[in-house]
Amino acid sequence: MAKLPSRGIKRKLDGKVSISEEQIASPVIRWINPQDNSIDAIQQYLNNNTQQASFIACLGTPMKRGKYFLIVGNELIFEPRNSVEAIDAFLNHLRFSELTFLLSCICFMTLCLVWYTKLYLTALEHASTVSQLHLKK
Repeated sequence: MAKLPSRGIKRKLDGKVSISEEQIASPVIRWINPQDNSIDAIQQYLNNNTQQASFIACLGTPMKRGKYFLIVGNELIFEPRNSVEAIDAFLNHLRFSELTFLLSCICFMTLCLVWYTKLYLTALEHASTVSQLHLKK
């Protein structure tokens, strides 16, 4: 028994199928198993899977090393030299995306504030005009 490899479906103690490491990593990295080691496999994957989320694509068998690519908005934008550079580029892209989102939120809140202030000042002018008309009578 000790010589038998531990292969097959991974299960938890309660008997339910556990999630594979590849599924856990899939929001960040996706393995694309090509027939040949070319960028055409990445383009074919992107054409077949129209997802907008950014991720790292690895050209190779699941959970093994391969060529890395940074995919943003369903387009290949960067080919890092190694996994460390791929993760660094991915995290930097996320930080930039979050910063862009925060800046757009700040601009929207500023516009709302300006609009409400203008609305408030218009209401004050209207109230002032109405009170002056009542005083003249």
